[in-house]
Amino acid sequence: LRVEMFNAPNMPRFSGFNQGATFDKVGGKIINLPNALGGTGGRFGFGAINGTRDARIIQLAAKIYF
Repeated sequence: LRVEMFNAPNMPRFSGFNQGATFDKVGGKIINLPNALGGTGGRFGFGAINGTRDARIIQLAAKIYF
């Protein structure tokens, strides 16, 4: 009997974030920040995490000899 567990405590593993910044031509400020930070980039504006890797994976194997 064998058990394999990957990411057993189910901790979040982030895989990427929005790296595209759009600057204001007059003031030079970043304008596509997430809406929560006062920008116009929507939910996933510049710097927002937009993906995670696989969650908990558990494998169970059994071998029978006869």
